Amino acid sequence: MRLKYSLPLLLVMLIALATGGLNSLADSSTSASAIVIHVPQDYPTIGAALEAAPPGATIVVAPGRYDEELQIRKPVTLQAAGAGVIIGQGFISIGADDVTVSGFILLPGKGKGIRAGGVQGCALLNNRILGREVGIRLEEVNDCRIEGNLFLQNDLGLSGYGLTNSSVKDNRFLENRAVGIELSDLWEGGPQHENVIANNEISGGRFGLFLSWMNANRVLSNRIHDVRGPGLALYGGRGNTLQNNTIEDCHTGISIWRGGENRIAKNAVRRNRWDGLLIYESKENTINENEITANGRIGIHLLNTRDNQVQSNSVRLNRYGGVITQLAHDLLQGNVEQDNGRPSGPSPEAVQLRAARASVVPRGKIAFVRGAGRRGEASSGAEILVFTFDGRGIPKIKQLTHNDVYDGEPVWSPDGSKLAFVRHPAEMVDQLWLMNPDGSGAQLLIEQHHNSDFPPVLPTEVQDLQWAPNGSELYFHYPAWLTGDALFAVALDGTERLLTSATRFQVLRDGQLLVLQHEYLRGYGAGEWELMDSQGRPLRLLEELHDLSLYLSPDGRWAVVLAFTTEEGEAEGRWPHGAYLYNLETGGLRQIGDPEDMEYRMTGINVWGQEYQTDVAKIAWAPDSTRFAYVSDRDADCEIYVYDLLTGTERQLTRNNVDDYDPCWSPDGGWLAFTSERDGNAEVYIMRADGRGQQRLTYLPQGDRDPQWGLERDLF
Repeated sequence: MRLKYSLPLLLVMLIALATGGLNSLADSSTSASAIVIHVPQDYPTIGAALEAAPPGATIVVAPGRYDEELQIRKPVTLQAAGAGVIIGQGFISIGADDVTVSGFILLPGKGKGIRAGGVQGCALLNNRILGREVGIRLEEVNDCRIEGNLFLQNDLGLSGYGLTNSSVKDNRFLENRAVGIELSDLWEGGPQHENVIANNEISGGRFGLFLSWMNANRVLSNRIHDVRGPGLALYGGRGNTLQNNTIEDCHTGISIWRGGENRIAKNAVRRNRWDGLLIYESKENTINENEITANGRIGIHLLNTRDNQVQSNSVRLNRYGGVITQLAHDLLQGNVEQDNGRPSGPSPEAVQLRAARASVVPRGKIAFVRGAGRRGEASSGAEILVFTFDGRGIPKIKQLTHNDVYDGEPVWSPDGSKLAFVRHPAEMVDQLWLMNPDGSGAQLLIEQHHNSDFPPVLPTEVQDLQWAPNGSELYFHYPAWLTGDALFAVALDGTERLLTSATRFQVLRDGQLLVLQHEYLRGYGAGEWELMDSQGRPLRLLEELHDLSLYLSPDGRWAVVLAFTTEEGEAEGRWPHGAYLYNLETGGLRQIGDPEDMEYRMTGINVWGQEYQTDVAKIAWAPDSTRFAYVSDRDADCEIYVYDLLTGTERQLTRNNVDDYDPCWSPDGGWLAFTSERDGNAEVYIMRADGRGQQRLTYLPQGDRDPQWGLERDLF
């Protein structure tokens, strides 16, 4: 299509050619930059106008809807003529320097609204981008202006990788589901980015403003509020300035992890639900003249930090402490702390309450697995049996399943009325079953067929069965190599739904889920932890527990934290090697031992029937959240220990030259069931919570293991 020029413009161009060619035209007042093309007057579509326009032209688009996928490959200005210029399901892709896009409305659709890569000098001004996966995506872009835009209800508002020397100013980021602004680069040691992020409003989403391994940026005078996670998160960067920002009504106000040499000054951090300012595994930051007020946990929380200067801050009315340091070596000077609360531990009354709940004789019922076969062996022949105790504590036994295949991993419903279990009827097949406590009414909920190729694309097996507290559904974990580990829920009618990605998870008493999103250190407990609701929606990111093994108490207040940190990791500022007890409510922390004393070597069978060995930790919390049991092979064989939060002491419950493992609490917290090999093969035992009264329950040579204690009901 030929370019349509007006008659006067054509005369000017002819005169320019006659007097020295188009080179002189570039220096005249009638250069290409003065060429204005109108859509739809000159061209019916924006794409046609872009194709015909010379470099430097301005394309003015009249109000209307244009469902186009626009590729800008030359320096032009694309400008909306007033309000109501709509890009419907399309997008704008920028692949040239010195491009300006101004005043457009991009409606909800798939993919990115505006994207640019490998360019400089672009300007994205006064656009409105709604309901996209990413509002604006910039990759390796330099000297760009992102100003005056509205980002509304996108998954991610502004996303930038390797953005340098650019300004992000005077934008509004409202209810973007994941992050308002996310700028990132490679790991530590990247360039000086030197962006200015100023005068923006950010609300809603999991993160407000998130900078990952970004250096030498200035974050100035932004207002960030009502964010589910950290309002302003700085992960791994150096030399950044965070100044005069207001962060309020978020989860954490400002969160800084790794990196260092940043300046955090004159910010107002108010009414956040967690910590006002949380700094962990970071060093040599300057934190001064901030106003940290009325936050729900700690005002300024320094966790495993060193050489930070915390000076002249006003820290007032924070619920559990003003300036709190843990595993930290920092300079604190001239801070004003007023009317802050103090951390608290379990109440003394908990001891009396615990004693009152414990029964004199064992009550309820214990399901367990009998048979030499193991999961992964299709012809294994493992069965599920159950003990029930009469009023005198005398057990009765009944076999619930009768098959030549693997039946195992029994889990009682919260009220004891149902028993869920896994059946492995053939190689590469897993089934999830449900039955009554006496074995009747067996019901197949789901069946999973696995891919026999390596690595499998489909999930490999049903793992970690756990009930919802109201007994309405079951949660389970599918590990998968290529598609990613996932957390599923299945209702009692077999309806299955995917909740989120997960490597490990735990169901809490109030129905919340503790989910491990990524796992890449020791293979069973490192990554990013998040609390979610029963639908898999994020509630709280536990950012200070990144890269750690974590076991939360049933009431959600306490966490056993295992830090398997090498000397090199400690030198890099990671958590010191150790086992810790952490109060999520107050931020209280104390070291309780060596994490290697809370794990043991386990032999398992994978989905292909291959044997493997790995170090695992099994932390079994008591129902009242005041004690936890665990297994340790510190003395060459596995023994069971209990740690008491009320007394701060550890107690060894079993002492043998063989293995004792699989501790499981009775519902009243007064007893423990466990597996022991002290009589030549695996058998189920019970004992009081203090280790007294150890009693063998099973006496057959097949091997009995994996006891699971349920509430008392009339079985027979």
